[in-house]
Amino acid sequence: RTEKTEYIPGHFTDTYTNFHHYMHLFDKTSPQVPTDFGELPMLHIWPVYFEAYHNHWQRYRGKKVTFMEIGVQSGGKIPLLRDYFGPGLTYIGIDINPSTKMFESDDWVHIEIGDASDPAFWAVMRKKYPDVDLFLDDGGHTMTQQRTAMKEMLSHVNINGVYMCEDLSTTWSGKFEGSPFQDSRDTNFLDNTMFGLVHRSLDWLQAGWISGKVMGDDKNNPKLTGFWPQEPWWKDFTASVKHIHVYNQLVVYEKGYIENAFATKTI
Repeated sequence: RTEKTEYIPGHFTDTYTNFHHYMHLFDKTSPQVPTDFGELPMLHIWPVYFEAYHNHWQRYRGKKVTFMEIGVQSGGKIPLLRDYFGPGLTYIGIDINPSTKMFESDDWVHIEIGDASDPAFWAVMRKKYPDVDLFLDDGGHTMTQQRTAMKEMLSHVNINGVYMCEDLSTTWSGKFEGSPFQDSRDTNFLDNTMFGLVHRSLDWLQAGWISGKVMGDDKNNPKLTGFWPQEPWWKDFTASVKHIHVYNQLVVYEKGYIENAFATKTI
């Protein structure tokens, strides 16, 4: 935590980060916009996400890092990320709008045009970009897009990497294939929305700790039918996801070495 700080006029935070400092300098309402820089692409962003960004990305600052993001939009997040990570950043932007190719550069910015709901597109991306450290889903926000991206790309993120999906409120919007007025008590919600998938994944994370691996295979007990997805991607989930962090409108999957659970005693 930090001291409560006003980073743009009328807006405060108690978790001041480099992202807040960037907005302090470049927000359209900032009274101290620098004059010694070239034109920046417009950035549209929710600052409430900055705490999660910093909590889970800071270990990559000043290092070589490959960042893949769904949702290039106006390109404004590219300089924000460059400022945060430094010159070691390689940015791979995914967007359905061909005009976003204008932000591409030969050395560190790569823009790919495709539909996040298409598994075949992700197969091409996995082959073309075998190393991805950080993945951020800030794309079209439909249930099909968010759920497909997670199924196709969570396992592809490097073993010590981070998968993040934001704008989870679309789970409750019919415009985005969501389920208004439903929650985790509803089977349709669990099976067809992104936050339903988050709920399911919380169960999967805990299941591996149960003695005797009785939750490890739905063939062990008919009551477990449907507990695990029919698709095989969940097996990588249980073998590589170390932590799940849920913020308001955002979920983070931290990958890492999964130690076999055991208890021990001192002498």
